[in-house]
Amino acid sequence: MATLHVYLYGRGIYPYGSKINGATTIQKAINDAAANDTILVHGKNDNTTPPSRIVYKENLHVEKPLTLTGKDGEWPVIDGGKNDNTRPDAPTVTITNNQGGIVLFEQFEVINGKSTTHGGGFFVVRGNSVIKNNCIHDNFAEIHGGGIGIVTPSTFAGGVTLNHIHKNTAASNGGGVYIYNYNVGASLNAIKQIRENIIGPGNQGNQGGGIYVESGNVLIKQNEIHHNHVFTAPTAARGGGLAVWQAGYSSFVHLLTSSSSLDANQVKLEWNHIHDNLSDEDGGAISAQYGGSIVCKDNTIEKNTAADDGGAAYATVLGRLRFIGGNNIFNNTAVNNGGGVHLTCQGRVEFTNKNILNNNTATNGSGGGIYVRNGELDVNGPLVIIKNKALNGSGGGIYALTWGFSITEFYYIPCEFDTRVEINGALIQENESGNEGGGISIHKINPETPVNPTSIIKSIIRDNKSHNSNYSGISMIVHDSFLGNFSPIIQKCLIENHSKSLSKVGIYLKGPASLFHNNAFFKVQENTIRNNDHGIYIVDVRGIFEKNSFELQKKNHFRVDDVWINFFHNNLTSPGLGAANRTSTGIIADDTLMGPVSKNNIEGHMDFGIYAHPSIGRLYAVDNWWGHTNGATEPGGPQQGDKVTSNVLWRPPSNQRHPFASLSLPNITIPTMRNPPQVTFSMPSEFFPNLECDTP
Repeated sequence: MATLHVYLYGRGIYPYGSKINGATTIQKAINDAAANDTILVHGKNDNTTPPSRIVYKENLHVEKPLTLTGKDGEWPVIDGGKNDNTRPDAPTVTITNNQGGIVLFEQFEVINGKSTTHGGGFFVVRGNSVIKNNCIHDNFAEIHGGGIGIVTPSTFAGGVTLNHIHKNTAASNGGGVYIYNYNVGASLNAIKQIRENIIGPGNQGNQGGGIYVESGNVLIKQNEIHHNHVFTAPTAARGGGLAVWQAGYSSFVHLLTSSSSLDANQVKLEWNHIHDNLSDEDGGAISAQYGGSIVCKDNTIEKNTAADDGGAAYATVLGRLRFIGGNNIFNNTAVNNGGGVHLTCQGRVEFTNKNILNNNTATNGSGGGIYVRNGELDVNGPLVIIKNKALNGSGGGIYALTWGFSITEFYYIPCEFDTRVEINGALIQENESGNEGGGISIHKINPETPVNPTSIIKSIIRDNKSHNSNYSGISMIVHDSFLGNFSPIIQKCLIENHSKSLSKVGIYLKGPASLFHNNAFFKVQENTIRNNDHGIYIVDVRGIFEKNSFELQKKNHFRVDDVWINFFHNNLTSPGLGAANRTSTGIIADDTLMGPVSKNNIEGHMDFGIYAHPSIGRLYAVDNWWGHTNGATEPGGPQQGDKVTSNVLWRPPSNQRHPFASLSLPNITIPTMRNPPQVTFSMPSEFFPNLECDTP
């Protein structure tokens, strides 16, 4: 294996064994080299004082395994001629190696490529390639991959490492880097790596301003991806930093019609700093769509902006985002919905282990932290959602909506898919909304069947605020148009406020207006609800409320309006407290309350244990403990336990407190996140002091 020298002012004497005898063009050396040779390109002009940098005005074609390296400290420039009308449009470097082995390309400044297809700076068509430690900028592709375009079979393995990739443009996707494996369904064992690069500022495209992956297993690790931009046209702008899409219509249809894993083609996004990217529509930082899958670990995603939805992340049409731990998503903004994360049309987002969504904003819409519309949200915590805002909408922490619609931008995709929200182990704290649901807001409007589950389990809903609504903790509203069998569960949660002025209602539940003809059935079990104005307020609801502990509400523990429920084995107590701290009323029934109110402990209230409005007739509440062995105090009767109105039938009472097991409260703390990687790129040179990455 020989080393061939290239020097613009060389003598061109084969075998190019020294600088002075070097080939005068890089392409000449490539043509004359044998497989696996090294080509050393000199970038310092010895004919000037002081020495000047050399610019090679070439469009290279590499068709064999070679190592091409710029001389240490000289950083030769390869200019693809984008601004030269006398040269044909072409990538600066095209790699079509079909001889096996690897093409290594390192220590160059690669500029001004103009591809009529893909890859303005580098276009890799075949063969394993490593693009390492280069400055790649001001390149253009008329389709994909402004800086780098990799379009290869799935057997491709290689990497893009330690580069600075910036100010490149793709008319379509992948302003910085584009990867596409065109043998969809073939073996995908080979993993491409994009690591330790600075990608940005100034890369731009229609989707994937920094990086676009169209099928294939790719590891994206320890990069800084920043100040990239996606623009609208030819399709919707998505993924200011990164976008992932599962290529191929037939493959996509397979995803729609099979139960196979969506992870066959996935991007692993690990320990990156993704910040200050912009999407003119959706997904300020990252986007997964049409079966694309991104697995996220230990990333810092901050200060990204979407002009429409999903300030940090966006998933749609079977796109999948899996946050498997250590992700810090903060200070992102969506002009409309989903300041942090937005998922829609069977998009799926999963949070496991320790992740934080902090101080994200949905400026004009809903879902300051997370917005779900006809998609799937899985939380198996701990997940911390804190200080997010939707001041002109609902759901400061989380907003979830079922409302059918269709997407037609690529294929006709019906999205009459019921939203699924399953939360196990979340801390939802200090979020703010303009309308209902400072913590969580869920709306069910008009899905197709089957209906998916909704559950909030072992979570803390604390100190959330709704500015223009009474419903600050959890709000669930089932609209009259909803025809599905909806059975949400709220279980083993702590719903509280340290300041009673923040939350007027801990849990608000609203069913369809026709109480006896609706299919919504709520289960609220084993929760601790404390320090709210009203603990739970329910309207037009059927359900079970059992084994809940109601503590220290300012006004009442439980308020109902036209409901049919089972209410038993609950604790509604505030005994032994001064008048200023005792709850006013245990249960207020403004309209019909049907079903048993039994085996509860109701004691220590200032005004009433149960207040039933005169218009509702009788309210049956037997076998409850009222704080006195003889039972409740009724109008005109002896002073005994808590007061009731005359239409409450409370006899026979329990003559002792019902056993009530101490509830285990969830313990979720704010985790310490890994600091973002400190990625640097420099061009050290003893010949050219203060050399930067775009100054030829």
